[in-house]
Amino acid sequence: MSLSSLRMSLHGLFKLGPSLLIIIRYIFTLPASTKFSTTDTSSTVWLARDLQQWRWRPTSYVAVKIKANNYATTADAERDLRLTEHISRTNPRHLGCNFVSKLVDPYGTHVRMVFDPLCEPLWMLKRRFYGNVLPLDVLKPVARMILEGLCYLHSQCHIIHTDLKPDNILMSLRDPSVLDIVAQDEMDEPLPQKHLEDRTIYLSRNQFCLDTGKLGRPVITDFGLAENGSRIHNHLIQPDDYRVPEVIIGAGWSYSVNIWNLGVLILDLVHGSTPFDMPQTGASTFSDEKRWLA
Repeated sequence: MSLSSLRMSLHGLFKLGPSLLIIIRYIFTLPASTKFSTTDTSSTVWLARDLQQWRWRPTSYVAVKIKANNYATTADAERDLRLTEHISRTNPRHLGCNFVSKLVDPYGTHVRMVFDPLCEPLWMLKRRFYGNVLPLDVLKPVARMILEGLCYLHSQCHIIHTDLKPDNILMSLRDPSVLDIVAQDEMDEPLPQKHLEDRTIYLSRNQFCLDTGKLGRPVITDFGLAENGSRIHNHLIQPDDYRVPEVIIGAGWSYSVNIWNLGVLILDLVHGSTPFDMPQTGASTFSDEKRWLA
């Protein structure tokens, strides 16, 4: 879908919510070396400006997550939305609710969801520091806030994230007014576009060029693979380097898989790699699963 067609379809797409002007595509789950976003992803994220607000108020921005139309059934398409709605509404007073991504538009659909804009993910944050690792004085508060977010998901929402990794934890913005600069930069000097026969692919704006001090709290995002915590599950989950032993041996899993993920994540942030990273040569006398269980 091109930017112009998105703009033209906004009145129909957001007829139950605020009218929004799509400004720029931005997504932080892609590697820094990725140049153009592709169409084989499950969703794209766009920075948008709210057009229906009082003129004397500061400009308001949101992140619009537009899902790909690649679901087998309508129920599958609605699942991500219903989980996110549940997380957003369960207990806003709980401390951990501040550290999970929540809907800001109550009229979501399986096609699009609206969130507060966030900044860079943890894998990008650690590149700001020497050795590509987080110093302990940065890591400790970040880890504690992620734990608070997991506490909320587990104790209040009864949700298992299942995909906790540096891509899915993004830093918030201390001062959202920086988005005025980002939006103006895109209007003045648009990022490159790749025009194909059936679509236009936009280069993602993966950095806002902010000082570390202007970044806020970490926020757990992306609940597309989350599961109900009220029962034991047996299917395969998690990236290879983050996979928990009970998943590997098929013993059934529950909330503890998130705690394992967090432990591996912390080691990745403080050491620059996980305990289960493949050797650079890729050569091994053991299968990956045997190597992890050894």
